[in-house]
Amino acid sequence: MTRPVITPLPAFPVRGEDPAVFAVKANNTVAAYPTFVTESNAVAAFTESEADAAQASSVAAAAEVVLATAQAEIATAAAGDSLSYSALSAGSANLKGAWDDQSGAAVKPYSVTHTNRIWVLINNLANVALSEPGITADWFSIGTIAFQERSTNIILSPDDYGSNIKYTGAGGFTQTFESISLMVSGWYVYLKNTTTGNITLDPSGAETIDGLTSFIMYPNEYRLVQLNAAGTALESTVINSFEVTFDSTGTFIKPPGYIAFEGVVWSAGSSGQRTNSATTASRGGAGGGSFPFVIPSFTFSSSETVTIGAGGAAVTTVANGNAGGSSSIGSLLTVITSLWNVGGAINNAADNSSGNIASFAGSGISVNANTIYGGAGTSSAGDASGNSIYGGAGGGSLTNLATLGAAGVSSFGGNGGAASSASNGLAGAQPAGGGGATQTGTQSGAGGDGRIVIKGVL
Repeated sequence: MTRPVITPLPAFPVRGEDPAVFAVKANNTVAAYPTFVTESNAVAAFTESEADAAQASSVAAAAEVVLATAQAEIATAAAGDSLSYSALSAGSANLKGAWDDQSGAAVKPYSVTHTNRIWVLINNLANVALSEPGITADWFSIGTIAFQERSTNIILSPDDYGSNIKYTGAGGFTQTFESISLMVSGWYVYLKNTTTGNITLDPSGAETIDGLTSFIMYPNEYRLVQLNAAGTALESTVINSFEVTFDSTGTFIKPPGYIAFEGVVWSAGSSGQRTNSATTASRGGAGGGSFPFVIPSFTFSSSETVTIGAGGAAVTTVANGNAGGSSSIGSLLTVITSLWNVGGAINNAADNSSGNIASFAGSGISVNANTIYGGAGTSSAGDASGNSIYGGAGGGSLTNLATLGAAGVSSFGGNGGAASSASNGLAGAQPAGGGGATQTGTQSGAGGDGRIVIKGVL
């Protein structure tokens, strides 16, 4: 049999590179791995011809999983290491099985499985049983055998070297770490938050990660966490940014690694009117406004109060609707709804104006105008209420003949609530929908609450 040859891999990503450059190199490496896997299997067949067939089949399958899914782990950990990639390939092609089952001398090329990872031997050993992978410096991890899923905190330890961990479920827990004094040089782990909640990264004691004692991984975020070159702290690199939605007032903790934050702020919709007379027109509430933002991260404090405006309360007496509340990110940005019959907008003044930035303006007083970002208005002339693209739509209204005007709709904000002459008006949808009017029903429709969505920008 002709000795197989392994084609050299393309340039690997290196820690410290610009994230975009890192990602391009990682993608190029992934593209090269189908050929690499095929050639590595050929090497394995050539060098392991005398191995037990069942064991060789099992090992080859495990190696294929690692080589197909953990290329970024290999590249990152190998950066700055004296190992050559040919040595890594040869070692991975000489998998002997579980380290716990080995004994006696071990001579390179040689690799084993241990703690759900594959380890390549970098120093010849007189007795392999006395050198545990992940504890001694005699081994080099080339990644996990399988992608790990976790739904609760399992302390990250030296055994997690090279792991790729995906968090699932509801989240809402704190991920703890063993002391970095226990970590081997080059220790790293990938963490991906696919839960619906937040996960707080909390190093041991007074130890830090990116100079912080802790910070939150919001949903969708994916990070490489590694021991720094000096072995004195943890540091991280963002691979995929987060997206977090606030439907109620809370606190945004600024995570490290971002140049800016973007998203949309919606103020709350107003409630509809109640006249208690089937011959008196009754108007729906105006929609809340919206504003898309991109704000540099350096302008954010370490934490910012995120205030979500409450929808205007339903009216049970003979009265006009109630204006929805303002939504804001600290003192950085505020979108308000000043009056119940004026569409909300950024810079919406308290003097009944409809906003002073054209495309972001809300509808004027008692005008069922369509809008782009501002809140849509309503009319009592039997016309359909205003629609909006991003802002909240206006609630449905009624004429003095009890003729219904349809509630407005919004592409990205909340729709308006329907009106009813003798029954209750319906509430506007969150975010920012205006409530429907009623004439003789018990109550009008409440306005939809505001909302704030924040995403990281790399």
